[in-house]
Amino acid sequence: FLWPERQHLDASNLASGVAEVFSIDAYNATKESLLEIRSALSYRLSRTCSCHGAAFWFEALFELSDGSVVTLDTGPKAGYNHWSQVIWYFEEPIDLDTAETSSAEGHLSMDAGTGGAFNVEFYLTSPTPVYKVAQEQNPDTIYQDIFERLEGEKAFALKQAAETAPDWPQAPVKWGGE
Repeated sequence: FLWPERQHLDASNLASGVAEVFSIDAYNATKESLLEIRSALSYRLSRTCSCHGAAFWFEALFELSDGSVVTLDTGPKAGYNHWSQVIWYFEEPIDLDTAETSSAEGHLSMDAGTGGAFNVEFYLTSPTPVYKVAQEQNPDTIYQDIFERLEGEKAFALKQAAETAPDWPQAPVKWGGE
């Protein structure tokens, strides 16, 4: 549960409503304005449940020449498409009780790392503190499913072994007799 994962979530399992974390105006954004993103988080809880993680996705609004707007929604309520949501699982589920609290609060930050990667920090301050951090994140380190995760971890282990043992096989080894 150290790293964020890509998954397609079932909208009926969400513990809160949707809240905007950060907005980017692509017409006016500069590279410098995107090197560091900081945002307060505030979610209105919609049900009592055990919460296993925090989920994130994006929505892009495209203004057409005729003034109409087309929306690309990658959230779970938009239905299945090739985009997915990112979920960051907590080490332990937290119990959310709408009779005790109506919202969850926290902070999210993303800073430019090296080579196009980024560093992400998530801090839930209430109702229960949760702190998550991931350094040097890029699309290669956010896994789609358990098979992709195992393939990624295998590739990482093979690379580490090759660096420490020169006679270790350099080519990836396929699983399941492939």
